[in-house]
Amino acid sequence: MGDVIETGFALASAVGSIIADGISDLFGGSSSSNYTPSASVTASHAKSNADTLAELKADVRKATEEKEKQILDYVNRGIDELLKELERVNKKTFGGKSLNINIKEIKNKNKDLEKEVVGFIGNYMDSRLVLSDHELEKIVKILDDEKRKKQFDAFYKKLQRKAVEELKSKVEITVHKQEEIVRKAIQSRLEEVDKNMQETTKAYEEIRRMKEEQEKTGIEEKQITYCYQYELAGILLEQLES
Repeated sequence: MGDVIETGFALASAVGSIIADGISDLFGGSSSSNYTPSASVTASHAKSNADTLAELKADVRKATEEKEKQILDYVNRGIDELLKELERVNKKTFGGKSLNINIKEIKNKNKDLEKEVVGFIGNYMDSRLVLSDHELEKIVKILDDEKRKKQFDAFYKKLQRKAVEELKSKVEITVHKQEEIVRKAIQSRLEEVDKNMQETTKAYEEIRRMKEEQEKTGIEEKQITYCYQYELAGILLEQLES
């Protein structure tokens, strides 16, 4: 049983390491170099910058969602191994009763958790690559093209690092949630099996006690019968002798 739980924790750790391997790999080489906003001086500049950021966000989402799916594929392979181990344990009997855990329900809950991962980076970048962002708003007001580009590139790289950190945390939390679902299902079923075993044991002890009482009562009745027969025999003997 402990192997099932340990598999969940090992999976979470491994996934975290994979995500942390490199930002460029996760972003698929997506770069800010082709999407540097212009100085936001007029309304037309603002419109142009909004369009530029929209293109950059679409590029980021396209690159990262594919990587997020690959990460989930890895997670799912680990979860599949976890569920296979659970299915093996599920066939064992404890006190004459099998665990009979609803593995299908666990799989359905895992599918819901997966939705929190795919698109996570895209959503994060969408929320920051907007002209109303407090940091970006200051950058687009810089009139010097070289200085503005340098600060925007630094800003974009910082967003990448932050997005990866957030995704790493999200996946680890998701895997731990999956592990928690399995652990609670096992614990709940074991408690149910244990309760049934205790009730069965209690019923058995009660039956044995009643049987012992009946046997004891039967012995007492025999003793009374023997005493009565002895006394009766004594009276009859006295009458015969007289």
